[in-house]
Amino acid sequence: MLTEQVDERYLGYLEAMGIPYIFAGKTEIDVELALEKLKNIVGCERLLLEGGSIINGAFQRADAIDELSLVVAPVVADKGDKPLFMDSMFSDFELVSAENINGNMVLDYKRKRCDELS
Repeated sequence: MLTEQVDERYLGYLEAMGIPYIFAGKTEIDVELALEKLKNIVGCERLLLEGGSIINGAFQRADAIDELSLVVAPVVADKGDKPLFMDSMFSDFELVSAENINGNMVLDYKRKRCDELS
């Protein structure tokens, strides 16, 4: 998923590696357009988002995240590391499972909808 202002060299790299891509927005990712293209072009009904804080934040602000899985690993972050969701809004998730896998906690959450919050 790329914007139209992506560097041509990066497109060349993706093509050389055989990595498919779609354009979804001029300067910022248009989440609704991206999801529409993924559904209509690829037939994608469910999506695993493994992006950085910027794309994660864009999907969160577009209210496009229904489930959240976090892996808590015993690692100290670098001062330059980014948050999970950049420029996010409040969202409420409910823990549905927790599992220790090789010393890492895997936490799965489901999104609480407005009607579930009362």
